[in-house]
Amino acid sequence: MAVEHDLLHRLDSLQQALRSDKMPIAVFLGAGCPTAVPDENNSPLIPSIRGLTESCIAHLKIQCGPALDCLISKLDADGEKQPNIERLLSEIRGLLQVIGNGEICGLKKQSLQALESEVCEHIARTMDKELPDQQTAYHKLSTWIGAIQRAHPIEIFTPNYDLLLEQALEDVRVPYFDGFSGSRRAFFDPHAVEDDELPPRWARLWKLHGSVNWFMSSGGSVYRSTDTGNYSCRLIHPSHLKYDESRKMPYFALLERMRRFLLRPNSLMVVCGYSFRDEHLNACICDALQANPGGSTVFGILHGELGRYPEAAALAANAGNFVLLARDGGVIGRAQGAWLEEPPDDSATWQGLVKWEEHTPTLQLGDFSVLGGFLSDVVGMPQ
Repeated sequence: MAVEHDLLHRLDSLQQALRSDKMPIAVFLGAGCPTAVPDENNSPLIPSIRGLTESCIAHLKIQCGPALDCLISKLDADGEKQPNIERLLSEIRGLLQVIGNGEICGLKKQSLQALESEVCEHIARTMDKELPDQQTAYHKLSTWIGAIQRAHPIEIFTPNYDLLLEQALEDVRVPYFDGFSGSRRAFFDPHAVEDDELPPRWARLWKLHGSVNWFMSSGGSVYRSTDTGNYSCRLIHPSHLKYDESRKMPYFALLERMRRFLLRPNSLMVVCGYSFRDEHLNACICDALQANPGGSTVFGILHGELGRYPEAAALAANAGNFVLLARDGGVIGRAQGAWLEEPPDDSATWQGLVKWEEHTPTLQLGDFSVLGGFLSDVVGMPQ
């Protein structure tokens, strides 16, 4: 265990892997990543799920107060206290699937439709932000993607709805494919997701839970567009509901893409900003790793102490090729432990990534802004 929990050794192996031009490499960006970008007031450019929930509920109380009260009362009666905004949206859509022309817990179809529309529009207004400059972690990630001539394209998986990565990729002129074809009303093409033949220099961007610029037309087709005037509903789906086929199709096609990536020989996926609390994403990752024990590796990089992420620790304990790195320790080869103490003079190479209190290391890499600097070092770009 002593060698396994040598933090500097783990960072060195990760850095060497990210320099490779031969390995299939993916990056998974969770909801914690956009909170690492500050706005002009030094607040998160996009709030956390908790902040988004608080602002959306305040908005709904003004726009749909009675319906919101009925919905929260129903969830409270079901034993769900203080549900977040994604859970509220999932419940709304679940009720819309079964309500017909009747009424459930004081809610009618029209009220549920109004709630769904207001929630999606509030999410879109909150998430649709511009990056403040071209020095963000998103730009550093994008530059790393474009800096190396690769045998395989970089694949980015994210459940986030925002457009920050799209902006950064375009700012540094890295071409990417996101499963859509066309320009005016780009349509989602699941066959292209499965069998894309674009050059490796094109990144692949897979938005697992939809996006603020995805819409579903009245005919049930999924589009990407900046023109919102002719569309009935933004396609934001934070949970694994049994939607009608038009809602299911992008979700399952992209989830399958992630599963197939992790089944590739010698593949690596780096996860940042994700708390590992989505059971369906977790199942996809863990099942693929267990099916490909000698061929793929996931580095899960956590923002806080290991004890705050029991779901992540349980996953890593069940898959020897899941390397979990937290501030105070990790799960390596299924074994959980604290980072080994190292003399400070051995840590100079990792200044900024690791803080030292006497001889005890604390990993900072779970902060997306720090990861951006790490990627800058990989390709030798100035920070």
